[in-house]
Amino acid sequence: MADNKEELDIGRLSRRKFLKDASIAVSGITLGTMSITACTNAQAETPTKTVTVTSPPVTVTSPPDTLLVEKVSEANYIEITVNGYKSKVLVTPEETLAEMLRDKMNLTGTKVGCDRGTCGACVVHVNGKPVLSCMMLAIEANGASVTTIEGLEEKGKLHPLQQAVYDHTGYQCGFCTPGLIMEAKALLDENPHPTQEEIKEALGGHICRCGAFYSFIESVQMVGGN
Repeated sequence: MADNKEELDIGRLSRRKFLKDASIAVSGITLGTMSITACTNAQAETPTKTVTVTSPPVTVTSPPDTLLVEKVSEANYIEITVNGYKSKVLVTPEETLAEMLRDKMNLTGTKVGCDRGTCGACVVHVNGKPVLSCMMLAIEANGASVTTIEGLEEKGKLHPLQQAVYDHTGYQCGFCTPGLIMEAKALLDENPHPTQEEIKEALGGHICRCGAFYSFIESVQMVGGN
């Protein structure tokens, strides 16, 4: 009878079973807590070591210069003879002969028209040969002899070619005239008596925007006597 009272209905836990299961659960919790505590203490007691990692030195190498990048060196002096006078001129690597003559030596008779070597206004003589001074670097003229339009006069008098251009109005605005005269002078030095066709061929690379070509050709023919 007592056993029946202690037991619960079917499907329910008995009082004795409940107390037994509870004791086992509490014991399990205690043991689990002790295990966790032991693990925590073990980790806390594990000695630690601080390690400093130093990366190896990195060497950065600049890429090689390409054709699109040009190194500009410092300015240098050149020795040059201009219109019979020896000079020592400080020039930069990118400075043209035309710029040097105009800006450094104040020889502004040499004109810069297109600055691309197509109009002929900048022609001067370098070692006796006609040269487009806007297309020649000043440093390339080191040690050379240069003659400009100002250097054609002799003892204060115009060169016969200069005088003929003046007398026969072989010019209009005059901007292209110095280059034309220097080209024609080189032609006359090689061929004192050129034909009209030879004159036209020699002056073929020059542009006269005013259209004074025929008057200029007549001026050259007057000097050449042909």
